[in-house]
Amino acid sequence: MSDTSSRMLISGFGFMLLLLLLVTAIGLGNMKSQNDRLQYMVDVRNQKSEIIVNMRNVARERSLVLYQMVISRDPFETDEGVVRLSELAGSFLGNVDRLRNMGLDSDESKQLDHLFDIAVESTLYQRKVIELLKQEGYEEASSTLTAESIPAQNRLLAAYDEFV
Repeated sequence: MSDTSSRMLISGFGFMLLLLLLVTAIGLGNMKSQNDRLQYMVDVRNQKSEIIVNMRNVARERSLVLYQMVISRDPFETDEGVVRLSELAGSFLGNVDRLRNMGLDSDESKQLDHLFDIAVESTLYQRKVIELLKQEGYEEASSTLTAESIPAQNRLLAAYDEFV
C-alpha cells in the first residue's frame, strides 16, 4: 500500500472514530437529560403521594377525635376535641395549598376539588355531631356520627385512595 493510501485509511478510520465518539457523547447527554426529567417526575409524584397520605391520616385522626368525643360524653373532652379538630383542619388546608402550588394537571386538579368538596361535606356532619354534644344530645350525636359522619368520612377515604 502506498503512503498516501495508508494516510487516507488512517484519516478515515480516525474520522469514523471521532464521529462514533461524538454520536455516543450526544446519546449519553440525551439519555442523562431524559433520566433527569424522569427522576424529577418521580420525585414530584412521590411528593404528591406523601401529601395525599398526610391528608388521609388527618381525615382518620379527625374521625378518631370525633369518635372519642362522642363516647366520652365529657364536655372538657369535647372542648379539647374541638381544638384538635381545628388544628387538623388547618393541616388539611395546608396540604391542599401544597398540592395546588406543585402544579397539578387538570385531572389532578379535578380530583383535588372533589376531595375538597367531600371533606367539606364530612366537616359539616362533624360540626353537627359537635353541636349535639354541646347540647348534651349524646344519643342523637352518636346516631348522627354513625349514620352521617362516618359514611361521609368513608367516601373521603375512598376519594383519597383514587387520587394516589
